[in-house]
Amino acid sequence: MVNGREVEDVEEFPYLGATVDKEGGGSKDIMNRLQKARRAFQRLGKVWAARGIGRRTKVRLFKTLIRPVLLYGCETWKITKADKRKLNSFQCQCLRRIMRITWQQRMTNKRVVEMSGINEISCEVQRRRWNWLGHVLRREGENDCFTALGWTPEGRRMRGRPKTTWRRTVERERNKAGWKSWNVAKAAARNRECWSENVSALCAYWRGES
Repeated sequence: MVNGREVEDVEEFPYLGATVDKEGGGSKDIMNRLQKARRAFQRLGKVWAARGIGRRTKVRLFKTLIRPVLLYGCETWKITKADKRKLNSFQCQCLRRIMRITWQQRMTNKRVVEMSGINEISCEVQRRRWNWLGHVLRREGENDCFTALGWTPEGRRMRGRPKTTWRRTVERERNKAGWKSWNVAKAAARNRECWSENVSALCAYWRGES
């Protein structure tokens, strides 16, 4: 009950353009953003087919007009390997059409991304997530966002392999970065320039591992 009114218990609902469900920022929201980005890309079909617009300009238009539609709210996504493949595959399909690369040319997705001069979607998600975490960690005093990073629910979890969550994802990446606790990461985040450089270096390192 909220202010005397009963609130319906649902599996998912839209909020500010994002799909919120009981699993957190996961595959359903990613599929929702992929559909929106795919429609936005199709609406600009005449631009991608235009001979009078250079390849470099088209790639910049893709980066400016399509990627923001796809990556809206991506800082809160928990991404599995399957989600990474879907996101990177969508971008490569778009870039192949923009740069007129056919399947007969037998060009790898890695080469396509290198030719475009933009990073993979999964790497961009990681970069945005840690840039946003830097803002959270720099907030003064106790705040709900920082408290949530270290909060532990009461009771014991169910048996079996734990589900992939956003928090487990960032904790795993944090440990790989050498920050053994959120307080250590908070100290590192105080210097904005160093934090930005660290995030860029870490994203390159994680990309090499994948």
